Amino acid sequence: MNNKNPNDLKERPQVNDDAEDNEFINIVNEKKNQSRSQFPSDVRQNQNMRNSNIFMHNSQNNINSEFRVPQNPGNRMNTSEFRVPQNPGSRMNTSEFRVPQNSDNRMNTNEFRNVRKNPPNTQKPVTRAEEEKKLLDSLKEDDSFKPYYQNKQIDQAKSNLIIIAVVAAVAILCIIGAVFLLGNSGEESPNDTNILDNSKTEAKKVEIPDWIEENLLTPNEYSRPQTPLKEVNGIVVHYVANPGTTAEQNRNYFESLAQNNDSTYGSSNFIIDLDGGIMMCVPVDEVAYASNERNNDTLSIECTHPDETGEFTEETYNSLVKLCRWILDEYGLDESSIIRHYDITGKICPKFFVDNPDKWEQFLTDVKNASTASGQSDKIE
Repeated sequence: MNNKNPNDLKERPQVNDDAEDNEFINIVNEKKNQSRSQFPSDVRQNQNMRNSNIFMHNSQNNINSEFRVPQNPGNRMNTSEFRVPQNPGSRMNTSEFRVPQNSDNRMNTNEFRNVRKNPPNTQKPVTRAEEEKKLLDSLKEDDSFKPYYQNKQIDQAKSNLIIIAVVAAVAILCIIGAVFLLGNSGEESPNDTNILDNSKTEAKKVEIPDWIEENLLTPNEYSRPQTPLKEVNGIVVHYVANPGTTAEQNRNYFESLAQNNDSTYGSSNFIIDLDGGIMMCVPVDEVAYASNERNNDTLSIECTHPDETGEFTEETYNSLVKLCRWILDEYGLDESSIIRHYDITGKICPKFFVDNPDKWEQFLTDVKNASTASGQSDKIE
């Protein structure tokens, strides 16, 4: 086949005639057709496949140079790990996705994140109280909820009233306590009124009848402290708890407390003997140590007894009735003002009257029906 060099065609002198131009074009086309016919179809197909492989290889190299796809252990791209945007020509469109690059041309995963798994919560957290309030507010308009809401408001109002009542009661008690303490701390005037017991009267000087023997203790801090007794509001009955002893012996015991100085305190305003004799050891206007917290407003009477039962002799019993009647008349009291030591502290004293409550009631009745030795009250006006 006679092949001509294309350069020879270019060196052909140009002809201005149109016929010659057309002839030249026909010759060129004929040569092209002859060149194509010389190559079999399978050779042309292989050439096209080769060109396609070269193109794909170059495309893959270009992609790898711009982007490194994460690989799994099988050295295959895991499409679930990363999906590369593709265009119809199977080439990556760099305008669709831009991968941050580091200095060694590799993707820095710290510089780029597709999805933030835990976005920060910029909203203020809502408390449980706020949620409940919001819920209640939304249900207020619901007719079916109104009865429940109204009942809840009523319960809340009741709770508030109870709290207010308790606080008010505590405040009143504190005020009463403060008034009571202030009243006891100062001197009381004749016009003062005791808010706890309206029957209280001021102690006064009384004339001791001749049937009472005065055998006063020596002033001392253990049995006769000479503390003024400002008022007399009752009588406390005791028994000496020392069977067979006399009034004189018990009086001397009280006197000895000053010499023994063993921190024992004790005395009584009166002691009644086995034969009925009445002895006064502490004046009626002074405090005696016999009745615990009632020492400051009562007169005390100790009674002797012959045996362990604590029952008084008839003479002792009659003298006790007579003495109590006189004291009640002198201070304007009634038989309800007579109490046992047992009624103050729970001590079994006087034993016979504690063991036999009916005998105690009979004693109070006898006092009520009794009179003084002269048959009428010797109360001093």
